[in-house]
Amino acid sequence: MKRLGVVSDIHGSISALEAGLKVLEGVDGIVFVGDILYHGPRNPLPEGYNPQGVIERLNALDVPMVAVRGNCDAEVDTWVLNFPLYPYALIVLEGWRVGVVHNLDDIDWGQWRNHLEIVVCGHTHIPMCRKKSGVLVFNPGSCALPKGESKPSVGMISVGSGKIRLCVLDMAGNPVLIRELYHR
Repeated sequence: MKRLGVVSDIHGSISALEAGLKVLEGVDGIVFVGDILYHGPRNPLPEGYNPQGVIERLNALDVPMVAVRGNCDAEVDTWVLNFPLYPYALIVLEGWRVGVVHNLDDIDWGQWRNHLEIVVCGHTHIPMCRKKSGVLVFNPGSCALPKGESKPSVGMISVGSGKIRLCVLDMAGNPVLIRELYHR
């Protein structure tokens, strides 16, 4: 079974990033769902705020990764990271078509729903897994600045034997939300 970690809304917190990476240790790859370095004008400074430390840690990662740009990510961030920040990404995991975007409002559902089975997003800082226009939407929440009643969290996508499992994990590695799908 292949495992893909999902990290969203780090907002420059090295301590949140380290905690999330510890939970996701041993994954086959990681998807970063935006808002990586900067806390944003409406958010408080997260605990462990150290964008330079986040840059160094991410640039040193030795695991395949994909990253999309969030609303708090700037052009200058692309100058210091050793990987691109895409506006969106499309990933195929053993036949499952997965789209990745920071903010759900930034995509054309008419176009995406006909080509994808799952969309991974961030932005709200609230874990969620629900259907929208026939597509399963998965948000791992925020590892640094959770909102609502949620706690810091990351996501895990496991694929194998014709099924995909989407799981939100707290920072102790305990499942908070699980959804499984089977290929038709």
